[in-house]
This record gives sequence, C-alpha cells and structure tokens, in this order.
Amino acid sequence: MAYHISHSVTAHKNIDGDWVLYNWTNGEYASIYDKEHPIYKIKERSESVVEPFLYQGSHDDFNWLLENKFLVKNREETINEVLLSYNKIRSDDILHLIVLPVDQACNFSCVYCYEDHAQKSRMGEMHINAILALVRRKHPKMLHIEYFGGEPLLNSKFILELNKRVMDLCREIEISFKSSATTNGSLLSEDLIRGLYDNGLRSYQITIDGLPEDHNKLRIANNGKPTFELVWRALALMAKMEGLDNLNVLIRINFNEKSAQESKRYAFIEKIKSLIGKDGRFSVLPRQIGDYSGLNGSPKPESDYLCSPKKGGALKEDYERDIINSGLRLGDISTWVGVGGSACYAGRPNSLVVFPDMKLQKCTVAIDNPLNTVGELKVDGTLELNGNWDLWTRPSIFGKNECNTCHFSMQCNSSACPLINIQEKKQICPPDKLNPQDKVEKIIFYNEMMEPGNE
Repeated sequence: MAYHISHSVTAHKNIDGDWVLYNWTNGEYASIYDKEHPIYKIKERSESVVEPFLYQGSHDDFNWLLENKFLVKNREETINEVLLSYNKIRSDDILHLIVLPVDQACNFSCVYCYEDHAQKSRMGEMHINAILALVRRKHPKMLHIEYFGGEPLLNSKFILELNKRVMDLCREIEISFKSSATTNGSLLSEDLIRGLYDNGLRSYQITIDGLPEDHNKLRIANNGKPTFELVWRALALMAKMEGLDNLNVLIRINFNEKSAQESKRYAFIEKIKSLIGKDGRFSVLPRQIGDYSGLNGSPKPESDYLCSPKKGGALKEDYERDIINSGLRLGDISTWVGVGGSACYAGRPNSLVVFPDMKLQKCTVAIDNPLNTVGELKVDGTLELNGNWDLWTRPSIFGKNECNTCHFSMQCNSSACPLINIQEKKQICPPDKLNPQDKVEKIIFYNEMMEPGNE
C-alpha cells in the first residue's frame, strides 16, 4: 500500500546535507543523514509517495514515521486530526474568562496604547457573585481566569477575593483552575506576588520595551516619569523569591527599528539573562509595535514609535534567534507547537471578555468596535447574547481551500484574527506560518538546548 508524506510535514536540507522533517501537527521531527535512506532518496526526487520499506533490514524507521503521522494514507487523515483537536479546544469542557477589574484604567500612558484610560469602572462583590454563578452553570472541566486592563492590579483586592472564592468553588465541584494576568508590573510587591500565587494566579505577562533609554520613551507613567526601574524591580523580585516553583513569567518586548538595532538587542538580552539566568520560569516574547487602534476604526497618525511592517517581520525573526542563542526561553515556541497556538481566543465559543458594566466582548483589542460586543453577563450567571455572537464563534476551520493543505492549520485553525475574518469575509494567515524552515530550525535548536544536561 502506498502512503503519502503528510502536508503537515515540512522538509528542508540543512547545512550538513541532512534532510530535516518536522511534523507541525505533533511537534515530532527527524533528521535523515544517510543518502541511501529511502526517505532521503524520495526527498531528493521531490516526491511524496512512499511504499513500505526496509532500512538496514528493519521496518523500524517506516513504522516510526507511520506512528508519528509523517506518513498518512491520504490528506483526510491529517485534516481529521486537526479537526479533532480544533473541536477539543472549543468545547464546553473549557471556560476562558478575560476579566477587566478596572475597565481600561491604567497608571501608565504608553505612547502606542489603543485603550481609553478614562474608563475607570471597578469590579466588586456583584461581579464576583455573577462570575461564580456563571462557573456553576457552565461547570467546565477546566477554568482559566485571565486579568487584563488597563492595569488590572489597580484593583488587586478584587482579584485576590475572586480567585480565593473561585478556588474554593473549583475544589467543591472538581474543576481544574488556573489564573493569569497581563500587567505592567509596577504595582507588584513581594506580599502581593505571594498573595496572588497562593490564590492561584501564577502566570504573568509583563512588558519591558528594551533598554532604559528606549523603554522610558515608550512606556511612561501618568505623571510623566520613567517606568523602567519599576518594571525591572518587579522582575527582579520574582526572580529572587523562593517557594514559587509554578510561577510562569512571560517577558514581552515591544520593539521598533530603533530599539531593536542589533547592538541594543544583544545588550538588552544580556541584561535579562543577567537577571534571570537559567530560571525556567521565565520566557521572552518579542513583538513589533503596530497600530492596533486601527481595529477600533481610528488609526493613529504615522509616528516613529511604530515598527515598519516591511522591517518588523525580519526584526522579529532576528530577535527570536538572538533570544534562543543566548540560552533564554522563547515565548513564541508555544504558539508554533501548540494546538491553536496561533489562533485567536476570540473565535472560540468558550472564551469571553467581561467588563465592569457586565458587557461581554470577544476581542481585547477592538474594544470600541460595535461588532465586538456580543452580549451581557447577568447577575445570576446567565449570558444574554446578541446577533454578533454567531459571527465570532461559528466554526472557521479550513475557511479557504488552501487551509486543507497548509502545514500550519493545527496552529492557525483559520482563525488568526476572527475580527478580520468577519469584516473582510475571509480568513487571513498568521505571519508565523511564513518561512517554516526558520521556525523549524529554532524549534529544534530550542528543544535540544532545553534537554537535561544542555541547559
């Protein structure tokens, strides 16, 4: 019987002349160096059909390729595997709540921010009761509460209380619970970090935009003062605190052409490395600065703080490689190897953004776009949804023909940006699907670097 090399497998020849095969559906990879190997010969001929073969008198290589889905009977086999995973991450077994405890209020005035910091409503007891009631009604197997803003820690008392009561409820009705926060880090103290940790909040995304001279131009406090030292102090606290083994900190770097110059990249990466060393609780995520206000219908005028779309992608790839080569963990890896890693949460029916006025949205960027409001959370935990709901949550997988043969469909789910899907009536591709050879080289180098004894 003839088999085919799955379309989810990308292959390239490395500098040593080996054929490297990477399977995007499961993260498995193989390097074939023997020119007499049947797969080596097939790739040299640019063929994809494979008959069962013996190599060195054994079927072991063939069976391994078959078991790990490098070889499939037909295209539908891979499509069905992607579809199965897609349905799992959209199922009612999961409930993902993005909660804005202070609406969009913030103590920073970052030059590239798209939010309206005049919105300063606060969440309190009513919201706790409504969220608890929602969780009881939904009764998922896994609950993830993520805090967002503005600066959510302006209402840390609410976060501590909600998480404490959610943890009690999850123990009572046997739900797995995790919690995270996107914060500028300026309000973190040792007591607050430990209190949040003890109440289940153990994952953070904290942004620091390069060396002090660059960060302090981009991320400014409301009083006009620089903020680098505030953020750096928070990261230093987390790095030195003991007993937080399950802490996870994603250090996000928003960059432009000036702050991502090669010399500055190296200097900043070394500064981070000197702070966290080989601490596996930390990872680093570089992102080019874009104009997200455009998704709200009011793009900002061109400014030198934005990163040129023409240069941004290449700079991001350079930053990623420098981070990996330094021995630090790269945050992007999870978006390249995880199911739906490059798909937006907003397209999933089990994900909701909750505001203090009990309004429900899907996207945390297009806050002012009327399409984004999908309903309201009632005090009894019921959801009152409007006509926008179906636009966001209808299945998008394989939304265009090329998705059926794309190596990145497991990661993208044809849902890189559901809002653009809705507005333009077509699926767009995530930039990370491009240049797969570069991504594969980084993934393999990263995995081998992180093996015990190589760190």
